[in-house]
Amino acid sequence: MDSGLKPLRFIRRFDRVEISPASLDRDWCWLSARYGFGSSSVSLAEILEAKREGRRFIGTERGWVDCDSPDLNTLDALLDRYKQDESPDDEDKVGLVRMDLFRLGAGHGGPVSVGGDGSEAEGFRRLLHVEPAAPDRSSGPTRRRGSSGSGFSLKTDSAGSCVTIWAWERPMR
Repeated sequence: MDSGLKPLRFIRRFDRVEISPASLDRDWCWLSARYGFGSSSVSLAEILEAKREGRRFIGTERGWVDCDSPDLNTLDALLDRYKQDESPDDEDKVGLVRMDLFRLGAGHGGPVSVGGDGSEAEGFRRLLHVEPAAPDRSSGPTRRRGSSGSGFSLKTDSAGSCVTIWAWERPMR
């Protein structure tokens, strides 16, 4: 056996998701996202392109990323809805509907980090944490109640593209 041969390494789990926001408008979130594993990463645009072309693996310096792994299967729902940015300055930028932003980290269950400063980054952070776009300062601070007193529910249509957020708060007794 040739001593120069290296064993194949398949990467099926990622340990982080990093988003670099570009813009957040009424219907679309424009961003660059990277899925990281160790010291390597692969962009969301590369993963979606490979899935669309039917390629199972993406080669990196650390091994082969398995695009059909359970961690990345949650991205299959994006294939018919995402938009690829046509500008040559950032080929990793994609457009997602707001609900699909939650799918980015669904495979590994860990937090999604948002890079950058400014209003766009803050808007993405608030959206990911299901917070209002701007804090309501008119009525003063509110007290959180137990889980039986208030909550929210997310509902999507059959295509998964429209979200309705129902929030409720029961009066204190």
